[in-house]
Amino acid sequence: MVYGKIGSFEKAIEQFSKAIDIKPNFSLAYGYRGLVYFLIGDDERALENLNKAIELGMFDEHFNKK
Repeated sequence: MVYGKIGSFEKAIEQFSKAIDIKPNFSLAYGYRGLVYFLIGDDERALENLNKAIELGMFDEHFNKK
C-alpha cells in the first residue's frame, strides 16, 4: 500500500489489478484495491472489490480463530 501513502492511488490500483490478473482469487488484493477506491471516492468500485474480498474469504482466518 506504499503507493496510496504517497498519493499515487492510480498506480496502487494498477498494481493490485496486476496481482489479481496473476492470481484471480487473491482476496487481499481485492481488499486493498477496494480501500484505494474508497479513498478516492469511488464508492461503487470500493464496494465491488470489498465484497469480492469477503466472498474470497479475506476475513475468514481473522474471525474464525478458536
